[in-house]
Amino acid sequence: MSDIRVPSQGLSKFVVRADGFTTGSLSWQKRVGGKTMIIVIFVIILFLLAVFILLLPYILVAAAIGIPIYVTHRIIKQHRKNVAAAIWKAQRARRLTASQRYRERLTRTRLRKFNLSEKDAELVFGPRWRIKLRKKHIESNHGFFFDIIAIKTKLLFDLDYRKKILQGYTRFSIRSMSLIDSVILMIDSVFNEDPEIVRIYKKFMNENKYYKYYYENQWEYFKTHKKTAIDPNSENTFDKTEAYKILGLDVSATIDQVKKKYRELALKLHPDRNMTDTTQTEQKFVKVNLAYETIMAVC
Repeated sequence: MSDIRVPSQGLSKFVVRADGFTTGSLSWQKRVGGKTMIIVIFVIILFLLAVFILLLPYILVAAAIGIPIYVTHRIIKQHRKNVAAAIWKAQRARRLTASQRYRERLTRTRLRKFNLSEKDAELVFGPRWRIKLRKKHIESNHGFFFDIIAIKTKLLFDLDYRKKILQGYTRFSIRSMSLIDSVILMIDSVFNEDPEIVRIYKKFMNENKYYKYYYENQWEYFKTHKKTAIDPNSENTFDKTEAYKILGLDVSATIDQVKKKYRELALKLHPDRNMTDTTQTEQKFVKVNLAYETIMAVC
């Protein structure tokens, strides 16, 4: 196959093949294509710049009007939010202050009413005595009433706590009554403050058959003697021989005999079966229980 060469007339040379196909110089194509692309991009940039220049006054006017409006709106909104927060905080502070004033008055009133100094209150209620004295009589599932019940229980059954109260002192140089008497007066006063609450409380506690005999009666005994009838150091504490004697048994009796005799005496002396002479029967009932506990502890 032969080639026919044709002059390029100053551009480049073409190669014409005998089969009719023509190819151009690759370098020429690259140069023409690159220049065309640059021209197109330049025209587009000029067009966009012209549009921007035409729209620039309108953009500036819109910005001059819109930006101050937006900034003003944000400032007003934030100001309203800050004012609302400040009002809420001030109202909350006033509520807390009023509540605190009420609690402080309640604390001072109770100290005077129960004849307690701050040192006395710390001995009776512990380091958190201010918080306890500030409580309302009943608050949901807690309150001053329930703290008084706890103190009453500790006086009856916690010997270390009772000893601390019996040896308690006051900062006042003159005192009309001892600390233990003031505590007893406080407990009875709180119980008499709301009879309906006390009625509900006793109804709930009476579900325990031993509540009346080991709690209420011991409290009445404690108010007179400043101890309970079942204290380890009381005159009702027995040795092994006395315990057997109270149950009417010999010292050589077996455990089964002791249990049987105890059940017989407990049924016989139970206060529910002896309504005529309640006080004497309860004292015997307590002695029988103490004697039985003494024997079982030894055995």
